[in-house]
Amino acid sequence: MEASAFFSATSLAEDVAYYGEESYVCVMPVKNTIPFSEGMFSITFTCARWLPLIEMVNGYDIVYKWFDHLTSKGHFISGYVIMPNHVHVLIGFRNVDQSINTIVGNGKRFMAYEIIKRLKEQNQLKILLLSNVS
Repeated sequence: MEASAFFSATSLAEDVAYYGEESYVCVMPVKNTIPFSEGMFSITFTCARWLPLIEMVNGYDIVYKWFDHLTSKGHFISGYVIMPNHVHVLIGFRNVDQSINTIVGNGKRFMAYEIIKRLKEQNQLKILLLSNVS
């Protein structure tokens, strides 16, 4: 199983997307492609099986590193909540070269690989097996 399996997007969350002065309320399951190249998005993702993996590995800095990466690319973070097992974030994307789905997916993958690395360093093999990630 891929490391990105550590995180999953809320299956049918109502998100508000802003494009120019117009706003859209969208039901955006994981499989839908976000059709915009810029805008403000409410994004939520959770750890596998709702396990408190962020807290277990003291991984709050992992999320902050992703935020730093986003801001270095010209995007901005308007607000966020980092919980032990999930993250809520308001991200303003500006003129993206990649799809917003790809940017978010790459961020989740980056965070998942780092969580796996830390779990292995802590010898948390039971958690890795419980999460179906080796």
